[in-house]
Order: sequence, then structure tokens, then C-alpha cells
Amino acid sequence: MSRIKYLHETNRNIIITGIPRSGKSTVAFEISKKLNYSLVQLDPIVEAMKKALPNIKLEKNPVGILEYNEFNPFLIEYLKELNDDVPRKKGINYVIEGSDLDLNEYFKHFSKDDFIVVGICYPNRNEEEIYTNMKKYDNILDWSYYLSDIELRNYAEALYRRNKELEGLLKKYGTVFYSK
Repeated sequence: MSRIKYLHETNRNIIITGIPRSGKSTVAFEISKKLNYSLVQLDPIVEAMKKALPNIKLEKNPVGILEYNEFNPFLIEYLKELNDDVPRKKGINYVIEGSDLDLNEYFKHFSKDDFIVVGICYPNRNEEEIYTNMKKYDNILDWSYYLSDIELRNYAEALYRRNKELEGLLKKYGTVFYSK
């Protein structure tokens, strides 16, 4: 609870990023409730943009991971707007959750003091452990619940590769990260 109090006293917005299916939404929801911050989830924004602006490349690779592309300039500008001083001075803060944050691009535009960035990933887990974890915890509300075993195994392999990449970036930028 002291960590939550510290987060609130810093009056900074919080970004929860990480590997898909790692618990980002759950953590973001709990933090937003405890701090009374507004919750912003990036997935619905991506889906709305894909439908409304089909000419913009917002493609996910064959196993469902968004490739960094034309979404990033929009996301950077959106984060700048959410981090504007006016809302924060009025006590309006946000927890922004999503796996679509390109940390290399993010740190070109923001310093460590602009947001509290927290990463959630799967350190020390192999593809099989990620697959087993999803089989165990996915429920009917999770899109991956409906994948065949072969599709889920392919997805777990892609998550493993993305996890290694993300873990390296989180360490590179000295960002706090937690494992599931």
C-alpha cells in the first residue's frame, strides 16, 4: 500500500505495458481503482482506428501481436495530451494500459519523470510455460481462449520472442518490470 500511496503523491500518470496475456489489464484496473485514476486501454483505440481509418497500417502479425507502425506517432501525441499539466493540476490522472507501446519511440519523446512506466512480462519462462499458463488461466472473455492448440502454441512462441525483446528494452531504459 505504501507503493500505491507513493504513486498517488507523485501526481504522475502511469503506463502499464508488457506482453499480451500477462495481466496488464488486471493490474491497471486495480491501480486505477485504488488511486481513483481514469483507466485508458489502448486495445479499443487500436480497434476503433482500424475500423475508422482503414488506410492506416494497424496490422497485427499472424499470431495477433501489433507490429510497431503508423500507430506510434498517434500514440506519442495522445500520451502528450494525456500528460498535459492542465488535467493533472485539476487532479485528473490516468492509468494507460496496453502492449502496443514501442519503448524506443517512447523514450525519444519522454523522460523517466514524465510518466511512471511499469512493464509486465514473463522473465525466465519458455514457450511451453507461457502456453501452459494461458491454457490454465484463459477464460471465455479472452480472445486467446478460442484458439486451437496449434494456434495457441504459435502465439506462445511469438510471445516468448516478444518477451525477450521487451525485457531487454525495460532493462535498457531502467524501467520497473514485474513478472507473472
